[in-house]
Order: sequence, then C-alpha cells, then structure tokens
Amino acid sequence: QGCTHHCKGCINPESWAKTGGTHRTPYELLRSVDPAADGITLTGGEPFQQDLCELYQLICGARARKLNVTIFTGYTFEEINMQPLMLECLSNCTTAIIGIYEQDKPCQEPLRASTNQIVLGEHGGVADAEMFYDMDTGLIVATGVHVDMKRRPR
Repeated sequence: QGCTHHCKGCINPESWAKTGGTHRTPYELLRSVDPAADGITLTGGEPFQQDLCELYQLICGARARKLNVTIFTGYTFEEINMQPLMLECLSNCTTAIIGIYEQDKPCQEPLRASTNQIVLGEHGGVADAEMFYDMDTGLIVATGVHVDMKRRPR
C-alpha cells in the first residue's frame, strides 16, 4: 500500500495512500499462492515503496518455489540502479516493466501501458494472475488480467 508517483489515469489510485490495506508477511503471501500458479505479479501501490527487505524476501521466496515474478514499477532503471536493494529485487524478477505510466503516450504492445516504459527479462514468464487487496471486502484477491485492462496502466 502506497505510491507517490500518482500517475494520471492510474488503474489503481486506491493504492496511493500509505495507510490502509492489511500487512501480510512474505510467508503469508507465498502461502496464499495457488499451487497450480506459475508465477506472481507485483503491481501498485509502488512495489519499491514497500518494505524492501520484505519485498526481497517475497521475490526470493517465489523464485525458490520456481515461480515467475513479474514486477511493474514507476521507477526508471537509473533510479533503481542507485539503490542496491532495489536493484537486487529487480535482478531476481523474471520480468520487469519499468517507468511511470504516461497517459499521453499510450502503447498497444503487451505489458507496456505507455511508450516510455521498458520491459526487461523473460516476457513469456508473466504470471497469469495478480494479487491485490480489495478494500470493500477486506480480502486479498488473486485475479487474471481482464481483457479490458490489457491496455490500461498497471
């Protein structure tokens, strides 16, 4: 929970506030992954504005279970490269989409919502489901990407 990028047209502005949501440990999150899943996707709030040690534990725990890890971040590679733990997290992901969403630069390519974003890694390793906290029900929800969402920001 929490994102200071505040991208215009963000698909998940509910995740901007630092307060709200429910804290889950990396272990709790990994336990909730369907055994049939081949990966996890980390989206907004901004993954790199969460506890970086816990993020690293989550990513490494997923990779140890042979899960693909896809991360969407608003940070640029230059910004990530200046933070050793952020870079370590990124280097352990299967796929990364980096750069803020810019609504005035729409992109029709898979994974990128705007043309300024860069895709790194194994594009085929993108998880079929993503997890988010539903503020209305209080549940962590695993969901596939809805067809109408494919061109919208992540």
